[in-house]
Amino acid sequence: MIFERKHPWSDSIELFDPELKGEGPARVSLQQASKRKGSVVKTIRVLIVDDDSKFREVIRELLAMESDMEVIGEAGNGLVAIQQAKELKPDLILMDVRMPGMSGLEVTRRLTEEMPGIKIIILTLYDLIEYREAALANGAVGYVIKKSMLEDLVSEIKRAFPETIGASPG
Repeated sequence: MIFERKHPWSDSIELFDPELKGEGPARVSLQQASKRKGSVVKTIRVLIVDDDSKFREVIRELLAMESDMEVIGEAGNGLVAIQQAKELKPDLILMDVRMPGMSGLEVTRRLTEEMPGIKIIILTLYDLIEYREAALANGAVGYVIKKSMLEDLVSEIKRAFPETIGASPG
């Protein structure tokens, strides 16, 4: 199995192959990595957006238990979420629906238009079909009810990234 770590200052990653004795990490472009044999484990970079700081802390602690997920930022409202997304370029945003100022649905629509590769999973207290349909129509890839988050969130994230977690390239 080959393990991957994104290099922080360039568009490259470092691949660690335990079978390569005496050799350090190999730095390759993302395109080259996709052509390597073996399994690549990608770290999913996550931005958490919720107006409740205690809830953000619970999500951060939950994701800290996952070796393939890293929380890279947090935002307490929609405007900060847009700024953080543009600055940090996360792979995934976990987005609350109802926040002061700008709703999570509006932020989702804007970000998926401006950053087409981004994935957003909506987190909400409300198990309403109208919210679910609006979330998907605005570009979200998933929808998790907060009361079932402990059971459902990690599996929903992994469902949104099937090509990167344990996938075998080429």
